[in-house]
Amino acid sequence: MYVKETVLLGSLAAILPQAELQELFQTEDWNTLNTVWQTLNRVKPTDGYSSFPISFEKGDSITAVLRGLFQQGDNRSPEVALALEMTINLCVARTMKLSRMNPLMMTRMIPPWTETVQDAMLFSFEDRITTLTELLQEGEITALEYTAARDSLLDKAVTVSLLEMTSALGRPAVYDYYFGDESVVTPEVILQRLDMSYSAALDTLAKAVPSGYAEHYKMIVEQHERFMEDYEVFRRATPAFRAILAELMEAGP
Repeated sequence: MYVKETVLLGSLAAILPQAELQELFQTEDWNTLNTVWQTLNRVKPTDGYSSFPISFEKGDSITAVLRGLFQQGDNRSPEVALALEMTINLCVARTMKLSRMNPLMMTRMIPPWTETVQDAMLFSFEDRITTLTELLQEGEITALEYTAARDSLLDKAVTVSLLEMTSALGRPAVYDYYFGDESVVTPEVILQRLDMSYSAALDTLAKAVPSGYAEHYKMIVEQHERFMEDYEVFRRATPAFRAILAELMEAGP
């Protein structure tokens, strides 16, 4: 039911809107986004439960600035527009992670696996990018070594964004699958899990004796079909998203 992510990204690389991105990188909004990104890079994350390096108020201020960027985009391609939205959402998620506890982690109910894995991956992302930034500034690694390590962060960012998309669509309970080690979670793994649940729902609905939870399984099928429509748009925007993040994560002089 799914196509391998690596094949998709490779086939789409040729249509990356380079000229549009280069024009974007010269704007004042880009300078603001880059400043926020670099500021977050220098903040050492905590466990996210007892203390936070950015105050609640500062986090709200940063989020307001981020939400106000790139509002004039009538001539922007759909791929770049979505890639920018994904980048802003990632920056907001980073800011929230550094300034407050995820409210879903304070409830008595177990959050969806998309939320718990995303939360863990955000901490891993913050810890790694801060460490890499420190090592580069201290001369412990070269710009080339930084760039090589950065590539794994691009993969994490794509996965976090896909998890956010699945959460926003309201995954039903049958999709709840706990990954004990978030490092093994990739877009391909997520698609496999969703496809398995979709196939199981179709099999249940095809049985001669209707399930007592038929409406539930119908909802799973409908949600998955909507998800795949959204994923097609996400897939097309991913190369531009990676290019934007790569620019934000340049090692510099």
